[in-house]
Amino acid sequence: MAAILRTTCLVRGLRNGCSLPVGRATIFRAFSGILRDFCQASRIIHSYEPDILFNQAPLILDDNGSILPRIQHLYHSLHTGVHPSPSESIINNPYETNDLTMDDCILCGDYFNDFRRHLDKTWLDEFRAVYCVDEECRISGIGRDHGYLQGTVLVPLDETTRWTDRGVLFIRVSMMRRPCRNVDRARGFIFHDSCWRLLKEVYNQDPIPLRRLLEVLPYDPYNVPDVQHILSKPLHLPRFQPSRKAKCARKEHGRKANNPTSTMPDLSNDSHEKNYFKKLPFEILEEIASYLEVADFLRLRSVSKPFCPIFSSRRFWKIRFWNERGFIFEALDSTIKRRLNWQSLYWHTNGPKLSLALSNRKRVWTLNQMLQEKLDLRWIEDPKLCHDDPGDVNWEWREVHGEMIEESFREFSNGCRRFHRRWATLPPNVTKIGVSTIHDGRESYVTGMQVISEGSQPLQIGYMNPISARQVFAEITSLEGFTVAVGPGGIQAVQMIMGNDCQSGWLGRPDEEAAVTRRLAAGEPISALAMGFDGYKMVSLAVGKNTLMPNTRPFSDDLRETALWHRRIPGPNHHLSYESFVGRDPTFGYSPLHVALFGGPGGCYLRSLFGISVSYADHGIMGIDFLHRDGHVPYECWRLGYHTFGLQRGFYIDGRNGELIESVDIDTFHYPDEVVHGISRHGVIYTNRGRSYNFSRWPRFGPGTKKPRAISRVQKVRAAPGAVITGFYAAHAKDMTGSTGILWGRSPT
Repeated sequence: MAAILRTTCLVRGLRNGCSLPVGRATIFRAFSGILRDFCQASRIIHSYEPDILFNQAPLILDDNGSILPRIQHLYHSLHTGVHPSPSESIINNPYETNDLTMDDCILCGDYFNDFRRHLDKTWLDEFRAVYCVDEECRISGIGRDHGYLQGTVLVPLDETTRWTDRGVLFIRVSMMRRPCRNVDRARGFIFHDSCWRLLKEVYNQDPIPLRRLLEVLPYDPYNVPDVQHILSKPLHLPRFQPSRKAKCARKEHGRKANNPTSTMPDLSNDSHEKNYFKKLPFEILEEIASYLEVADFLRLRSVSKPFCPIFSSRRFWKIRFWNERGFIFEALDSTIKRRLNWQSLYWHTNGPKLSLALSNRKRVWTLNQMLQEKLDLRWIEDPKLCHDDPGDVNWEWREVHGEMIEESFREFSNGCRRFHRRWATLPPNVTKIGVSTIHDGRESYVTGMQVISEGSQPLQIGYMNPISARQVFAEITSLEGFTVAVGPGGIQAVQMIMGNDCQSGWLGRPDEEAAVTRRLAAGEPISALAMGFDGYKMVSLAVGKNTLMPNTRPFSDDLRETALWHRRIPGPNHHLSYESFVGRDPTFGYSPLHVALFGGPGGCYLRSLFGISVSYADHGIMGIDFLHRDGHVPYECWRLGYHTFGLQRGFYIDGRNGELIESVDIDTFHYPDEVVHGISRHGVIYTNRGRSYNFSRWPRFGPGTKKPRAISRVQKVRAAPGAVITGFYAAHAKDMTGSTGILWGRSPT
């Protein structure tokens, strides 16, 4: 704001004809200050120190409803909603931004208080490090000013010391998330001391497995639980369906419980003969209610009279603070002598009534709980597994994996790394397949697999939780491969393919943005499985055939079967063109093909199409929008590509009166030295009315820039006789629309 006032005075003085010693440097500094203030204001909004309750106790009420004196200021904050003063401003939820750096707190995703933010918040600039020295994992003392530009930190060697102590010994720790080959002896991660203390409370002061922490964190892209899906989802919200945003928001905040002070429903018609709960003692009813969410219990109370007295039970409300309200752990402190009104405390700490401090603490607490679930997974080392490379000449393999980053020194913000790789031959007569899963926010990943057959011990591969295993099984008659749902972070779900092309249901929960493929469909019983894992989940899955076996058939090379398809595989009624694909094989690596079925199934939306808009960047086509008159046309029929910014050109099509796209010329270029898809840069659309639309954007190179050696190819693609073009599909390379093909179907009558 100071920069804005300075600039305003300068402008007013110049406008009024005042002779001011204003130079270019002065004006530049003033406008730079405006930009800095704007950027800071856009990030510093309303989040609060998650550790505030270590210094200020939570809201505690006794049975008389009075507040304990030492926490009256927090009670005032809960009820008045007073925001922190400007000097106490802190950043908004960092997951709502796209500029997470590689030096943010690994537990909460928040900044450290360096020169980028001049905030008087000590909790932001005091941190610890977990690191490994000579195979020994350690936790440091409390340090400050982490010097992130150098990729190293100085932290106290002793866990019980802090940077202000006299005679403290320091150790230099290299940051694992920094790409470097020559590093110090100690490597690790840093996090706020406040977040570390919250993690210790999640573990109820039990020892935190430091080695597992170092195993898990390098394989989270941002090293922060629950960050990948939050960053990716808003980018894919349909622009033509704004109601989806409200739906996601409702899912994020969950259902609100009914008002406990509302009038009780009429239970006069409650049948004594049919209500068997009346026969149970109060203690058993209370135990049943303890396993229910509050909203579910209130519904049960409204239809079953025996549960009504439990609403006043102290034990029922106290149990809420063991899990649902676990972030207010001070309430369970045994040193509190006065009896607490647990029901009142529960409703005063409901979501809308939480202060900014408690909201931020709840967020970090939830992230730490998800991290604990990953740390509790245990690696299963089955003796039947093989460690060596399965690439024998007698085996033919097909693999599906996430966006794999092989170089350990490389910095990455999306994808996964492979740490374990195991394979095994399958026993005959496989009867059941089971997978263990883990929920990471809205996404779910497969952590391990179990293969059960008649007359032999189960084969187990991957990570499993021995205490609270989340496993799902499916019975099968034979195993001829898998349909796989995969995201950049790894394998999300699988379907077993059996004889006659029958499929089981999904084992796991595929995300709506996941890529789906039948690349692992063998067409006959498979002989072996190979899997790759990072620190807590499966990142690759492969099936193998023994070529020495008689009558072994090769894997299919059909693009529909082998490619990764965004969201869903095109149905058999949509025919694919293969002529216009150049550059990298679309079945190689993690390269999902996106589909824009603008004509709809059977061409049912062709009459609604009235225009096409193509977006360009300097090096090629960014995306294509298909414009429809009917607002009920599904979103996948509107757009091809991720982006539609940049230069846009439009083309009118009279779909209402029967004008159709008849053929397309696609000019795609690629660099033979790079293993990437080609990039579409030019094309011509022809219609059945004899009209054509030329869309082109030739690559531009700056002065003195060496023009890369590229291969260009123009290919005309058209539908079969008697059919019409109903869609496009394309790969993506460097945010550009890559090699493109068409989908066609029979002409609608």
